[in-house]
Amino acid sequence: MGQLGDMSETAASTTHEHVPKARADARRAALRAFMTHYSLQAASWARKAGLSTPNQLYGFLNGDADSLSVPVLESLARAIERPIGELLGEIPPGAGSLMDAGPIDSDLLASIMSSVDTALKSSNRTLPNDKKARAVALLYKRFSRAGETTADEQTVTDYIQLAVDNT
Repeated sequence: MGQLGDMSETAASTTHEHVPKARADARRAALRAFMTHYSLQAASWARKAGLSTPNQLYGFLNGDADSLSVPVLESLARAIERPIGELLGEIPPGAGSLMDAGPIDSDLLASIMSSVDTALKSSNRTLPNDKKARAVALLYKRFSRAGETTADEQTVTDYIQLAVDNT
């Protein structure tokens, strides 16, 4: 398990290891944005998460601590049914995950992935894997919410063009 400042750490403890200031500040800003997006107050969120005290959360938000333990992050995320990636700023607040869309329609997902590859090839462009994954997830949500069973090529091309232009 790691800390909020670096989820890739493999330490199995819940102690707070040193996290570079820039990384801690970025995670702190992401958590604040998350809290703002969901109108969360530290004390009530900590209580809902079953934390014995909101002091860890306050300490991190105020800069007194450089990280939060993984168990605390898991409790906070579980309390409001959001993926930890949102708390960490890895997923924009509100973007959620594919799980939010309900059962996955593998035919629709395959159609979207094929259309994304086609759109990228036709424009002779590439997207980093993380941006490509986000584009696929957003397109999946868009088509599944509209009740569509296949991807519309023009819509996919438009989304991909936006993603490519913002890289």
